[in-house]
Amino acid sequence: MSDPIAKARARCDTQTGPTQSSGQGLEREVDALISATLRHHMLNPKLAQAFEHIEDQLPMDTEIAQLKQNMARLVVDALARYGINDPEATAFDLVAIGHGMSHAAIAAGHQDFDNLHRRIRRAVPRYLQQAPSD
Repeated sequence: MSDPIAKARARCDTQTGPTQSSGQGLEREVDALISATLRHHMLNPKLAQAFEHIEDQLPMDTEIAQLKQNMARLVVDALARYGINDPEATAFDLVAIGHGMSHAAIAAGHQDFDNLHRRIRRAVPRYLQQAPSD
């Protein structure tokens, strides 16, 4: 992602939404994280699809790698605050669920990201219900 505006928007989305919902319950925090990750798709689906394709083909630049690490840390921290056992592995799984569902939707040409958001929101709490607590 070499577009500085897209990088700034992604950085803002992944930092602002989740931090604003911190401490408001796991479901609310997870919803904010899902919203933040899908927001750039909703703003310009065709551009997001192009970025996703390019990201899959090219090595990540340092800034994007850092952005992804920061997002993963937000998920891990939220899960740990609510006593989810093995928050690193659970965060990895949740990111993979969201990433896989969004990639599949984009590849299929779907542009109804509100619907995708609802579907991911259905999957994540069910997954978390199965995750053992400390």
